[in-house]
Amino acid sequence: MKKSKSNETKALEKLRLPELQAKFAEVTGEKSRSPNRTFLIRRITEALAAREAAPASAAGAEAKPTAPAHEPAPSATEPAAATDASAGAATAEVKLSKLSVEELQAKYREVVGRDTGSSAKGYLLWKIRQAQKGRIPVGPRRTRRADGEAGDFKVLPLRMDTEPLCVTSIRRLIKQIWLLLDGL
Repeated sequence: MKKSKSNETKALEKLRLPELQAKFAEVTGEKSRSPNRTFLIRRITEALAAREAAPASAAGAEAKPTAPAHEPAPSATEPAAATDASAGAATAEVKLSKLSVEELQAKYREVVGRDTGSSAKGYLLWKIRQAQKGRIPVGPRRTRRADGEAGDFKVLPLRMDTEPLCVTSIRRLIKQIWLLLDGL
């Protein structure tokens, strides 16, 4: 088995980059634009090893009926209810980047625990991943005060008086001086 793995890697090393990318898409089911040959070879060999290990572990467990390797895609005319049973199991396996904005918003509600007003796919992806890693608080946001409770703050006036007190007192003083001078 060790020799077959080394033969596989030798065969992969002889492939050109576009061929490696095609092989990667065939084996993993994901498209890769990575120009890193070593990465592609490693991921292909890991995926092939995982494929070989999966039937070996299934043989040790109970024999379960398996689905054919190439199932035709359901047509648009078939009801979506038929695919709901398989969709529940596949939801955990689907990459977040493959989801639509509406599906990401639903996943955001599920993971974070509150609604989002965002429709930016990149932001939703980032926020869901941050919540899954435990880097952001999840659940409903705390409010600063209870609903219906008056806030403890002062309201500032929109504008100040046009004449400060010192100006008005000076004007009064000048007026009194003029009155005194007029009386003399």
